[in-house]
This record gives sequence, C-alpha cells and structure tokens, in this order.
Amino acid sequence: MTRALASLLLAVILAVPAVGATAASDPWKALQRGDYAAAEAAWLPLAERGEVAAQVFLGHLESMRDRHEAAAKWYRRAAAKGNVEAQVLLATQYLRGRGVPRDLVRAYAWYDLAATAGLTNAARARDMATRQMSESEVAAARKLSKTWIAAGPPAEAD
Repeated sequence: MTRALASLLLAVILAVPAVGATAASDPWKALQRGDYAAAEAAWLPLAERGEVAAQVFLGHLESMRDRHEAAAKWYRRAAAKGNVEAQVLLATQYLRGRGVPRDLVRAYAWYDLAATAGLTNAARARDMATRQMSESEVAAARKLSKTWIAAGPPAEAD
C-alpha cells in the first residue's frame, strides 16, 4: 500500500468517532501502536451489532492489512445502511477488483448512490468510471443505480 493511501486511510479512520471505547480498549491507541488485533477486538462486537462507524473502521483496518475481501464485507454492511463513505470505498473495490470481482456496473451504481446523497467526489469517480465502460455497461449501470435509489441500497449481499 502506498504511503499516501495509508495516510489517507488513517485520516479517514481518525475522523470516525470512537463508539463505546474505553481507555483500556481504545482502538485508536491500539492502531497507533500497530496492534491491529486489539483494535479489531474493540470494534468487532460493535460492528457485529450493526454499528456503522465500527463497520467502516473494520473495513479500513482490513484494507490496511491487505485483506480486501474482509474489507469489502464490512464496507458492504455499512454501505447497505446508507453510509456514503463506505459506498465510495466499496465502489472503488469493485472498480479495481480488490476483494470483490471487478464489476464496473456495480462500481458505477455504488458511486451514484453516494453522489445522489451529495458527495461530489463520488460523482466525479462515477463519471470517470464511465470512461472504462461500454455503452451497454453504462446503460446497465444507470438502470441498476435507479433501482437502488428507488428501493434503497441493496442488502449486504449485493
């Protein structure tokens, strides 16, 4: 992972509030010490209970560990609940085929959901993704996105 990407992920992680953390189980301090297991132990119960901030944190943590399938699992859970950050990160995984099969149609649709929620950079990423797509893929992506916007984000297993 490049230093810039690692720095960006750390900055995003630090922006997420520490839900339920105590001094003894502070996942931020564990992360700063490089103790990924302790950070995971603090956040996993919260994420499994459905707390979106914890799910996003675990997605970042798994990305830092280069466990992209696990990252996609946590991003998907948070994205399904409407978290735009997770939607963009999951879209990027689909765009690159990291942890999920490369799927430009799903990448577009996830970016579009986040863009519809007002995230300007998601709109830019969506538009850039179309440059890699055929006309039929763009049409399929727009159709999928309209379905998701009308019915809400897909369940965890999109």
